[in-house]
Amino acid sequence: MSGSPKFALELTLTGEHITAERAFQLGLINRLVDPAKVLDEAVALAEAVAANGPLGVAVTKRLVKAAAVKPAATVWALQDQLQPSAATAWTPRKAQPPSSSVARLSGRAADKS
Repeated sequence: MSGSPKFALELTLTGEHITAERAFQLGLINRLVDPAKVLDEAVALAEAVAANGPLGVAVTKRLVKAAAVKPAATVWALQDQLQPSAATAWTPRKAQPPSSSVARLSGRAADKS
């Protein structure tokens, strides 16, 4: 049940302190970094995100957040609605537009049903 909101809720309600390793195990953080390299890793991550077009990043964030709480059909409809604006503003960094990442994450790249 890693990443479940119930862990975050329990921790915020109890005020319990946990280690970074435990937060990683619970899925509350994405990666563990050596404390001496935290700033370098944060800057590298920020640069990787910033290398993409701002509208594409915004659309991708919106779609990923929606995918966590909405039915797949609703997310696909939202993608279809947002895709034209993101596609026109997309700055090619990779061979695919931002919304294709959501399709890969959902495991439904070839199936929009």
